[in-house]
Amino acid sequence: MDRIEPRIHDEIKDYKEKFYNFTLRQWLFGILLIITIVPLYLFLTPKIGSNLTGWIVIIAAIPIIFGAISSLPSSVRVGGTSLLIVVGVALETYKQLDSELITRSHTRGRRR
Repeated sequence: MDRIEPRIHDEIKDYKEKFYNFTLRQWLFGILLIITIVPLYLFLTPKIGSNLTGWIVIIAAIPIIFGAISSLPSSVRVGGTSLLIVVGVALETYKQLDSELITRSHTRGRRR
């Protein structure tokens, strides 16, 4: 016997409940962002200054914001650890390039 499958229109399949133009998932990530970032900023500002604290807050917020706007499955996560690894590698590469350029400028000065 054949299975009878009802037709569901695309508008109904893609329907998401929105509250003030945000889905429930976006609201939850927004609340998580505020709960995480505001205390981090208030705690770190007196200790290390507002400039460095601002960058740390931005780095901490990126995975939360990415999780809210992406449509990746919940099994795929972009965490703070992976972001810190990428930033660490970028800083180390910058330091190596800078030291290489300084070394080259010193060796050129000796040849003259």
